[in-house]
Amino acid sequence: MDSYQIFSDYDNALKELILALKFKHVDIMANIMADIIRDDFHNFLDKINPDIVSFVPISFFRLWQRGYNQNELILKALKVEHIGLLKRIKHSKPLSLTKDKEEREKNCFIGF
Repeated sequence: MDSYQIFSDYDNALKELILALKFKHVDIMANIMADIIRDDFHNFLDKINPDIVSFVPISFFRLWQRGYNQNELILKALKVEHIGLLKRIKHSKPLSLTKDKEEREKNCFIGF
């Protein structure tokens, strides 16, 4: 089963946490985000009972720049068993800097 869940609105506080984690190298924010979504996230996993949990990959360049994948860091903070299944094969500018909707959608596509 493919499934997703939104755990919070992308409001000012959450937006600042995400920006600090992704662009200001404040990796402790992963623990704060995990604390905020922990109960809802584990309830979601209990509900869908997935065979595996994975995360969205980042490019090698972004990993080298940042030193971590923020998605994997959050899963580790949640103490969720996970594996890296996908590989990003194209480096692109951050989607937050892309204003054109079609260009954002094109850069979001992950192929198998």
